[in-house]
Amino acid sequence: MPFLTYKQTRPFAAAIKEQVQLGKMPPWGADPKHGKFANDRSLSAEERKVLVDWAAAKAPEGDPKDAPKPIEFVSGWGIQKPDLVVSMPKPTCCALECSQCSSPSQSTLSK
Repeated sequence: MPFLTYKQTRPFAAAIKEQVQLGKMPPWGADPKHGKFANDRSLSAEERKVLVDWAAAKAPEGDPKDAPKPIEFVSGWGIQKPDLVVSMPKPTCCALECSQCSSPSQSTLSK
């Protein structure tokens, strides 16, 4: 379930509060002892307090005019064109680790 609107998010206010208090939301598995990460999604103490206080106040809706603009999703491929696209000759399900699976390729790249 996405949390893109108030209507989508409000039913989960109590769960959000609990997970924020436990430090499980937002999910972030990187250990800050090993450096600063550009894509760090962890919350500051103030951000955690805002979410917990919002849920404790029965999750009131703010002024809709203050809401961020809706996210516009692209259709199809949303990042740079890849150097190479490799297709499997037939659908394959591999119970092994990905590094142990292989498929024939017509690529002449040495990478």
